[in-house]
Amino acid sequence: MGFDVAVGASQSQLNSVGAVLYKQLYPNLFTGSIQVEALNLTVAYDVQQPPTLNLNPPTAQERAALTQRAHEAAAAAGELTAEAKAVLSALMDSTVLLSITAPQIAVTLTAADKSKTSLTVSASAVCQADIDPTTGRIQLTTLHATVSQWTDPTVQWVLDNVISPQVLKILDQYLSGITLPPLTIAGVTLSSPIVVVQDSMLIALTTLQRNGPPTPPPSGTSWPRANFFSLLDTAVVDAAAAYQVAQLNPQFDKSGSASWTVFRVHWGANLTLGNPSIGIGNGFHLSLQLGGGVNAGLSARLVVWNPSINFGVGFSTNPNPGGTVGLRVDASNRILLSIQKVDSFGIAIQIPGLPSWANDALGWVTGVITDGLTSALVPAVNAFIQGLRFSVFTIPTIPVDAGPVHVKVEPTGISVGNFAGMVAATGSLQVSPA
Repeated sequence: MGFDVAVGASQSQLNSVGAVLYKQLYPNLFTGSIQVEALNLTVAYDVQQPPTLNLNPPTAQERAALTQRAHEAAAAAGELTAEAKAVLSALMDSTVLLSITAPQIAVTLTAADKSKTSLTVSASAVCQADIDPTTGRIQLTTLHATVSQWTDPTVQWVLDNVISPQVLKILDQYLSGITLPPLTIAGVTLSSPIVVVQDSMLIALTTLQRNGPPTPPPSGTSWPRANFFSLLDTAVVDAAAAYQVAQLNPQFDKSGSASWTVFRVHWGANLTLGNPSIGIGNGFHLSLQLGGGVNAGLSARLVVWNPSINFGVGFSTNPNPGGTVGLRVDASNRILLSIQKVDSFGIAIQIPGLPSWANDALGWVTGVITDGLTSALVPAVNAFIQGLRFSVFTIPTIPVDAGPVHVKVEPTGISVGNFAGMVAATGSLQVSPA
């Protein structure tokens, strides 16, 4: 599959969030004027509508043009060998690109004699989505901007050499404030994430570190039809549950004894509960395993001698301890796991071969130990399972710091369900004060 955790947002959702941010940043970021001394002009600009993201991949021609510009920029900085050019081309081919458009920009050119030329243009920029290696944050960076074509050569020069660089600067500042924090799960080590654009969605992917780095899913991979989603596969939920259960350190120390005719048996159990495993079907189910050891001793008071023996007892549970799981999202956007119904389970034991003098008591010994373990351990284990409540994953809140604006983009209306055998938290995003 190539990933264990995915967090994604749709194009429409990102643009809805962007429209809210635009209102808070306008007019400070989106308006201004520039003096062009060479032409004795004052150029005023006003980005009058919110920029919109387009998460469809760039065409082959657009990508080729961008690669060519990268070659030219690198060559301008120094000699670009054929080998270096090939490496740069490969890097550009693997870069996740998307575009952002400013659909309506009012431009006014004021000459020295106060005459004005007014026009309305649009601009688009190619953006790179990548991971900041120092912070692990996903970030968007503009690479190149183009503005509408105009028939007047002076106006076109202004658009290409004044408006286009300014739009690039505006969009870069606009996007630089929007980052996705690193994906973290308590007690679980995740690999460095990657970002992909698929199905008009921007998606961050990571894996359990032991599974190696994430890889982009093949084209056509299905994603939840939601404005915003988080996906966790069972391996991640198991790892999160294992850490949480280990912190509780469930241990069960029980013992007992009984006598029958000339025989006496005593037993002791030191057991632990671990290896949680989540099952996903029509609902969610958690099972755990009992580990540890059971030891027993048998003695007999006979007329001539008093034999005794100590021995280990093998045991098994059927089924494994566990229960039906409920998953919900709390006010802090944590996916919480709790047990809704505990399964009933039984304990069976296996006793190794006993000496001939103990054979007559074997059935009684087995019954004493089985009944003792069942009556002492099953209620204690079930009580522990019934009380299990912990956070599996915190859905990230996205801080936005763009100029004077400091807000946060956070999940809202989140519900938890099953998507393609994974835990899926789906909903929308909203902008609120930081």
